[in-house]
Amino acid sequence: MVLPIIVPDADFRSFAWAQGPDVLAPEEALKPVHRQRPRVKNDQSMDEAHKRARLVSRWQTIARSRPLWSLRPNLTKMSLSHAVRNGATGTLDRGANLLGASEWLLRLSLRDQWAALCHAEHVEVHAVVDQFPWHSPVFEVTTIAPNAAAWMLFAMYWCGSGHPTSKFQKPLHAPTGLVRWVSRFRVEQQTTQAHEIQRRLAGDLRVAAHECGLMVRRMASRTGRVALFRELCDF
Repeated sequence: MVLPIIVPDADFRSFAWAQGPDVLAPEEALKPVHRQRPRVKNDQSMDEAHKRARLVSRWQTIARSRPLWSLRPNLTKMSLSHAVRNGATGTLDRGANLLGASEWLLRLSLRDQWAALCHAEHVEVHAVVDQFPWHSPVFEVTTIAPNAAAWMLFAMYWCGSGHPTSKFQKPLHAPTGLVRWVSRFRVEQQTTQAHEIQRRLAGDLRVAAHECGLMVRRMASRTGRVALFRELCDF
């Protein structure tokens, strides 16, 4: 039996003996190797989304004269004028076409506001749509008129889209912003009080259009720029 010969590391250093290429000093062997993790595409998208969220928060502060919580509708006020009783039928719309009728009201409001814009404002809207940057849609006031910017904010909010291109394309489903608004009412209200919900929607459309115009003018007067984030209208 042959025993291995162990030579302390100090002997190599004191006598300057050469070590083989496969032999490492203890501190070299235990030294961790730091490698930079390659940046993947998902990390970049997360960073961009984080930057966009911070921009939205900043422009919400600029565009609103009141805190966010004070602009949100009180759900207790969403109750309708008369109570819904079990088994109530009446002559009201049974809600089969509530969403369709509500969408018709929204499209009518969008068409009326679009018709109120002049030709130059139409051109500005199409120009902004063609070069719309989703992550930072901030434009100088010389690029888009306040009325055109307010119309775009209104359309993006009610259509539930972060990009205005969808407004000029054939819709594949009901506007998600409108669906979110209708879903605030209880199922029995949607079933038996569709007419009153539609009347409330017509009023809320006018209020939202007015609020969009106010926010655009605040941004323009305070910064000289206008931000077209759909989230600004989440009041």
